[in-house]
Amino acid sequence: MVRGAHKDFGQLNNRRKNVQALWVRVATSLLSAGEEVCVVEGFLGTHGGYGSDLNLTIQIAMGVALIFGAYLARAERFVTHGICQTAVLLLNLGVICFVMWPSFHSRVLPRLPTRFGNRFYAVATIHGVFGVLAEILGLYIVLVAGTKILPETWRFKRWKLWMRIELALWWIVLLMGVVTYWVWYGG
Repeated sequence: MVRGAHKDFGQLNNRRKNVQALWVRVATSLLSAGEEVCVVEGFLGTHGGYGSDLNLTIQIAMGVALIFGAYLARAERFVTHGICQTAVLLLNLGVICFVMWPSFHSRVLPRLPTRFGNRFYAVATIHGVFGVLAEILGLYIVLVAGTKILPETWRFKRWKLWMRIELALWWIVLLMGVVTYWVWYGG
């Protein structure tokens, strides 16, 4: 029994080495062709790494949390609504600062002027621009709704309209993020 287990382990180890060697050959050939590729696969079954997969999963969860927060507002549970939406907004700000911006800054920004026509760069740039707009609008809404920092003349009166615009914009950005993920890692 021990010999059989040892033999199975040896075969498994050889398979692992063969798969690693295959990935190195694929990555080398793609990199020599001028393409960027992630050799480590994440848990979603694409060429995205674990960080990319986790980011996408967190973003989708935050989108669902925002819809839940909208239902809290409809139920007139405004304090809970504000806490939910603000928590999502601040979590997203952290993800933007520590995950998305560094990736955009290193992989897209240096090549953007000459390669905007390439979908890899165009989709990421459009997603980034709309994402920044959504985050800024969200921060503005939190400042208006939750603080007295801004003067009265800078405050909006039509709460529902602006919050609905923000939710729609957020979902557009989320869908663009899914497209960006697919272009970068799945397609």
